[in-house]
Amino acid sequence: MANQNKQAQFDISAFSQPRGKSGDFFVNNFFKVLGGLVLAFILIGLLMPYNKYIGIPLIVVWSIFLLLFFSHTDRIGKARQHEVLQQFAKDNGFVLRADDKYISSGAVFQAGNNDHVTGEILEGSLYGHRISVYVHKFSTSSGKSRMTHYYGVIEIELPKVVPHVFIDSKKNNWIFGETLDVFKAQDMVELEGDFNEYFRIFAAKDYDVEVLTLLNPAFMQQLIQHATEFELELIDNKAFVYVNNVIILSQVSVMKMFEAAEFLILDLDKQLDTFKFKPLEKMPNHIQHSLYKKIVSKI
Repeated sequence: MANQNKQAQFDISAFSQPRGKSGDFFVNNFFKVLGGLVLAFILIGLLMPYNKYIGIPLIVVWSIFLLLFFSHTDRIGKARQHEVLQQFAKDNGFVLRADDKYISSGAVFQAGNNDHVTGEILEGSLYGHRISVYVHKFSTSSGKSRMTHYYGVIEIELPKVVPHVFIDSKKNNWIFGETLDVFKAQDMVELEGDFNEYFRIFAAKDYDVEVLTLLNPAFMQQLIQHATEFELELIDNKAFVYVNNVIILSQVSVMKMFEAAEFLILDLDKQLDTFKFKPLEKMPNHIQHSLYKKIVSKI
């Protein structure tokens, strides 16, 4: 198997090194302080029936302190995360940059509401492919049903353009399906064997031969063995690995994402050497929508 022949080595010591500036009592004792605040709230609740003139001011003070506590720990936590990623980038020849409005072509940027935010981006190279590693968040629904979703993303540049394929792992789907559900039911592709028990495949129409060439039996077996916890996407000259519920780039999440990217690169490289694909000339979606709006406005 391809990913048994090679294994990229990364210096991950940055994630376990103590942060020099962060001898902060509230951050280092987060749960102890939070437990103390909860006990204080319970005591205030016990005092309220006896003297509301004491209880109400105490609740106000308690609320302000709680707000400051979470604000402070969030700020320190982000500073620590930046230090870790900065050191990891230095140790492994990566570049760390910030662009919270970053947008790319993957499905994670098309799903949910219009409140997408991208965390700090690690940029570097893996087996000669330019890669970007980051956390992307967005929300779905609104009101009481509103949910925020976090995805760890590895974006991989490919040497060739490929047809649009989205590989949805059934293992991590919600009850109502895949969160990155930006595809239509008619775009689903049924494959032979037991592959459909693990994944749903969505692919661009008119490219059946090319899609089946990429998703050959050998590649599908590799997916079953190594990628049932991820969503994978091929689009234009890029490949994406999506890992759900990654709030920060930790040692565990980063290594999990790199392992998936390594598997994908090594298996795709073998196929792309001889892969030939010429996209049909179609009007881009954003131009179609723009023309549609212009026509409607004139009716």
